Amino acid sequence: MPIKFGVTDIGCGYLGTDAVSKIMLGNELVKDCSMPIFATAVPVDFVATCGIECLGDFIVDWGDGTLTSYSNTTASVIPTGNIIIYSTNVTYIRFHTDTFSEIEIVDGTNLTTFNSMCVNLSNLVTFNATNTHNVTAMTSCFSQCGSLTNLGLFDTSSVKSWEVTFANCSSLTVMPKFDMSAGNSYSECFRAGAVSVYPDWVWNTTELINMSGAFQSSKITTITASWVFTMFSDCHDMFEGTLRLVSVPDLNMPNVLNMQNMFSRNTGIGTQGLKSIGVITCPICTDFNRMFNNSDGLECIGGIDTRAQTDTALMFNNNPLLSAPDAAEQTTIAAGTLYTNPGACP
Repeated sequence: MPIKFGVTDIGCGYLGTDAVSKIMLGNELVKDCSMPIFATAVPVDFVATCGIECLGDFIVDWGDGTLTSYSNTTASVIPTGNIIIYSTNVTYIRFHTDTFSEIEIVDGTNLTTFNSMCVNLSNLVTFNATNTHNVTAMTSCFSQCGSLTNLGLFDTSSVKSWEVTFANCSSLTVMPKFDMSAGNSYSECFRAGAVSVYPDWVWNTTELINMSGAFQSSKITTITASWVFTMFSDCHDMFEGTLRLVSVPDLNMPNVLNMQNMFSRNTGIGTQGLKSIGVITCPICTDFNRMFNNSDGLECIGGIDTRAQTDTALMFNNNPLLSAPDAAEQTTIAAGTLYTNPGACP
């Protein structure tokens, strides 16, 4: 960009989603505005300051056509219109202030992380992104975005870290079918979320996966039948407090080590609540502490292998309706055994 940018500079204008163009005065180049649009944002109002942090060089039109340049900093301005951000090398962006209703990453080719990008933006309603194939982490990206209802599908094929990504997204009821094949940690990813049925994702098949607290206290009602649990290794608190989860299918979990609190506190709402669990294949799992604690509507478990157990404290506690296994069988399971229900769970 050969001409300086500042509050007195000539604005380049905005040509849809294309890069802004060169401005000519006769045959003289007044400004080379060939920097592409990187992102756009719609402010909640034009009264509050909007703060945007970027790693890299970026130029912002705060709504009046004037371009201001920044580098590796947080820019804070009261906008006068919709915000346009231009850049060719930003690797990270975070919207710091809860003053945005819509955000679009127009070209995220250079982004490598979405960590905390929109965290605590309670006014954010819509988010879209394009060319995000180089993003490898989304930790806390949309955490606490309680008004988010419109979330577009974008490329997550390289994302490994999904910790707390959608935690407390209490208005998001439909989850896009993101590419989950590279993920290895979903700790509290969907905690306290509003989605009831999740897509038929294909999970990572080559790396162990941390699912601790992934759906804790969420409104999930069904464990998607096509999900493959074979690489899940840490499942403590995974479905803890999921009051609308009624049944669990057979779970083949040959690599799981920790199932502490996995199905605890599933007390149910009215006639809903966890009633049956299929056969859980878990030959190397050691931690079953409070696994079914306070799931007071649970009636039947198809089978479970506790022979590798080192901790089964309160595994069965306040399960008054659980008849298979019965009280004696529960004691045997807690001591370590391969239990197979001779009947069938409803």
